[in-house]
Amino acid sequence: MTYAMSDLHGEYDKYKMMLELINFSDEDTMYINGDICDRGGESAKIYLDIMSRNNVFIIKGNHEVIAEAHLEYLLKEHHENEINILELFSERDLWLWFENGGDTTVISLFDEPQENRLRILEFIKSLPYYRTVDVNGKHYVMVHGGLGNYQAGTKIEDLSRVDLVWSQPDFNGLYFDDSNTYLVVGHTPTFLLREPTEKATIYRGKGDVIAIDCGAAYPEYFGRLGCLCLDTGEEFYV
Repeated sequence: MTYAMSDLHGEYDKYKMMLELINFSDEDTMYINGDICDRGGESAKIYLDIMSRNNVFIIKGNHEVIAEAHLEYLLKEHHENEINILELFSERDLWLWFENGGDTTVISLFDEPQENRLRILEFIKSLPYYRTVDVNGKHYVMVHGGLGNYQAGTKIEDLSRVDLVWSQPDFNGLYFDDSNTYLVVGHTPTFLLREPTEKATIYRGKGDVIAIDCGAAYPEYFGRLGCLCLDTGEEFYV
């Protein structure tokens, strides 16, 4: 089976529970639409687990983009215990990253040996900004944010990083002429697309957009980790 989920945000236990729930095996394939890191406390453990598998594929999310911009300095220019957090907070961009959960990523990485930290950094740097997946005659275009500045006939490889990682789609829009092609996105927690008292679920708009970020890092807003089976359309939640 082929599965898709997104925005794990350091929730290692939920990630492992989901793999158990769907009975994920070496015969299956998982696609993750970015934002593995930040907010939750075990980002490094998730990256290392994914890196140990040859059937889990990640797309770069905006939190990977932000982390990559800073981790090269934090991990390569300093040794353990030499980072002055107060000095880092004087930098506006680092402050903003920490405000959005980046501090937990740094802590989780520094719980690992230097070799693992550098491996994770190189892995993040290598991630693509989109993937396309064909399952049972259906074509899935998988990005983290959306297809900003997309028009009919636009090639995805011609879109910018901002278009793919930071933008939001029209969740009820129709992007493709082919009725068997779907845009699968993360980035926007689906509890923002429903009534605030409802549990977050995978959101299928009126067009061809499927939103799979169910807000795993936001249980206070009824968020949870969602996973979609692309073969059957079945939904799973932790």
